[in-house]
Amino acid sequence: MPRNLLIPLFISAVFLISTSCKESEPLDAVLPETTVIVYMAADNNLEEYALNNINQMEAAMTGDDKNLLVYLTTSGELPRVLKITHDTSPEITSEAVINYPAQNSSSPAVMTKVLEDIREAYPSASFGLILWSHATSWMPPGSSPSTLSFGDDGGEQMDIKDLKKALPGSYDYIVFDACSMASVEVLYELRNKTNYILASPTETIASGMPYHQVMPHFFEGSKGLQKVAGKYVEYYKQQDGLFRSATISLIDTRQLAELAAASKAVLENADFTHHDYNRENIQRLDFETRPATEGYDFLDFFQKNLPSSGLQPLEQQLEETVLFKQHTEEFLGKPIATFCGLSCYIPHAGDDLINNYYKTLEWSQASGFNLLIK
Repeated sequence: MPRNLLIPLFISAVFLISTSCKESEPLDAVLPETTVIVYMAADNNLEEYALNNINQMEAAMTGDDKNLLVYLTTSGELPRVLKITHDTSPEITSEAVINYPAQNSSSPAVMTKVLEDIREAYPSASFGLILWSHATSWMPPGSSPSTLSFGDDGGEQMDIKDLKKALPGSYDYIVFDACSMASVEVLYELRNKTNYILASPTETIASGMPYHQVMPHFFEGSKGLQKVAGKYVEYYKQQDGLFRSATISLIDTRQLAELAAASKAVLENADFTHHDYNRENIQRLDFETRPATEGYDFLDFFQKNLPSSGLQPLEQQLEETVLFKQHTEEFLGKPIATFCGLSCYIPHAGDDLINNYYKTLEWSQASGFNLLIK
């Protein structure tokens, strides 16, 4: 399977030393209810798909009462923020309202500055944020040749903990149009930045969301996210062959602390009968030939390793945490037999580099998953 069919992740740290040149519009007396920001890091092999997605956004934007701002980085042009306006031509016609010098969009400092610039120039009652690029869940950049965490700007990458620090303010919702971000490790790290996260626990097809179909629902705030999720999976169900691959989950981040507590209550008293946690029989949610990050179905991990009699509180809390989940029958030709909506990592004994990092994640301590490290 060629890697450019999929959307994995990125991000690292470089400091922004240049100032940006703003050309913002006059502020309206009444703030819009929702402004949608797309942070699109496409200075990589996803550039073609990024431009196509922007064309889809233009086709879906009607009326002048909505603010959709796209920060775009590509290999051929300087970074800029586009204010998306309606257009059905094959060209991108939306105006660049904020322009930047050459910069590393995987730098936390750059991301913070860009998002602050947009929020200042286009104030709103609430903000929705779509993070678009490569991604590899929680895995730290450089821990294997293909790990990125989130984003990819000319090979530069960002750590998931740096991503958390880079997001200024709060958001009505955060959407990841990127691979493997509906993992309990990522979600828990970002739980205080938003009440809702829409993401895929598996890889995602590089063509991304069908923005021409789902874009209007992003302006309905968090209420529209379930519509986005349903149309996203339905779109890929209509595709052929390996492109008929999609998973999606809508998470209430306010429930994650309770989910972690329920997990810890189970793991503190767990008596595992399998030395390898029965990995071979647990539903995998990473489907590339050489996945950058191992991902297992969160609930299936517990159900395949522990008596069902002790899992009811965890299962009930999971239902309150995952508000919506859906998937195609297969992903890249491999069956999805069970799907709780979340992925998790199962530590390997002796992998000190990864295990030491894993123990620094907030989920690891709160959920009792650190107890799995031997």
